[in-house]
Amino acid sequence: MVLVVGTGSACYGLKEDGSRSQAGGWGYLVDDFGSAYWIGLQALAAVAQSTDHRAGPTALTYAIKEAMELDDMNQLISRIYDPNFSRAEIASLAPHVFYTATAGDATALAIIYRGCEELARMTTTVAQELHWNNTPLKIVITGGVARAKKQFMDPLKAALKNNLPQATLIKPILPPIFGAALLAYKLVDISPDETLIEKLKEEAVNNKL
Repeated sequence: MVLVVGTGSACYGLKEDGSRSQAGGWGYLVDDFGSAYWIGLQALAAVAQSTDHRAGPTALTYAIKEAMELDDMNQLISRIYDPNFSRAEIASLAPHVFYTATAGDATALAIIYRGCEELARMTTTVAQELHWNNTPLKIVITGGVARAKKQFMDPLKAALKNNLPQATLIKPILPPIFGAALLAYKLVDISPDETLIEKLKEEAVNNKL
């Protein structure tokens, strides 16, 4: 099973017999829960509600204001509805949510916890579809959000423990670009051996991939 948590999010499972299942991956308009984009979007919503007092104060207000270089929070509307304001810019706000959560901000923590619960729900759904409910299971996690480490990984592990206690999160052996290379080998009927894998690992370290 692979859990992808980058700008978007999705979970994929593949069994030896070829059966497969997917949860998530429907895109930013209707899905991408727990992703960098989703986290950034929730932060913007929280800041908007805090600014007009529909919600209590949050340190996210200052963090988002600084990150977006706003002189006044009233500039937020024109900024986010500018046609050139991209999904990537919203996703780039996620690290500020993690930083604010580290300082103990309740709103930032709530966003992260909810995102992790949704990601755990994805993995549980895939496990159920593939009848992995009680099977020891390793889940490869990849994507930029996973690099948040403690701020993200701790609540995700806790959510998984509640939903899928037999699961363990592991990191991929190689970065995605080398995964594409291995697939290319497979297409020409070449089976990569351990020597090649170790060489690719060395290349990844040397090139800081």
